[in-house]
Amino acid sequence: MKKVLPALGLGLGLLCHTALAAVDDMHWFKTELTCADARLTVRAFCQETYHADATVQFNSLCSRQSLVIERPGQRAVVRDLLEHQSRQGEPPLLLWSLQCVAAGGNTYLSGQMANGGNCRGCERSVLLGLDGRWKHDGRRWLVGAQEKRMIVAQQGRWNDSKQVFITNTTPAPACTVPTEVRCAEDDESMKSSRSDR
Repeated sequence: MKKVLPALGLGLGLLCHTALAAVDDMHWFKTELTCADARLTVRAFCQETYHADATVQFNSLCSRQSLVIERPGQRAVVRDLLEHQSRQGEPPLLLWSLQCVAAGGNTYLSGQMANGGNCRGCERSVLLGLDGRWKHDGRRWLVGAQEKRMIVAQQGRWNDSKQVFITNTTPAPACTVPTEVRCAEDDESMKSSRSDR
């Protein structure tokens, strides 16, 4: 985790100090990865942006972001990654990176969320299970004391786990999972707004 923070800070610094050029339309984007037997897709509904001096391009003006977890023989799980947002009027914290980690025989998804700002609440660490349930969100632990101890004891070993940056730049169809009802509505509203121009 300690290796992640300098890279994340650099990326956030670039966001704060570079001029953004944005396209008016909102589109769906995806980042795909695997973790154990799960296929993961981070989906985001974003405005296309261009960061002039950034070494890695990313779309940061997103109104929605979700994690789709697909495992063999099970229904897909869709987790709204913005559901714990509480700061009204602030840009939402988006998932910027994700890594597959293990603790006590369980597999977890460890991530960093940020909004590009320079404030105490502008970034946080999160941890989810492959069942889509939140385990840790910023300072809040959402597990029992025994599971928390097991996770905390293993965190130091996670530095070598492969980290995937979530750039929200790969175009995606409006809906890939039947439970994503709102994404189809967004796609239809975008089509009608384009035809009104």
